[in-house]
Amino acid sequence: MPFMPSEKGFSYAINHEDATYNITGISYLVFKDEPDICIPSEINGRTVTGIAENAFLDCSWITSI
Repeated sequence: MPFMPSEKGFSYAINHEDATYNITGISYLVFKDEPDICIPSEINGRTVTGIAENAFLDCSWITSI
């Protein structure tokens, strides 16, 4: 899956089977002071349906998603 640019601090990739998005990562600069991350239900009008396996790797400051 190709990675898309960040939208509101989230990196994402399109799922070509159903045209939805999977969250692939987050921006440290956007979320560094936010221990609680809220995954959006949509990005650019497409439904977010999943989170990649290592999307939050090295994000030790996060306490909840």
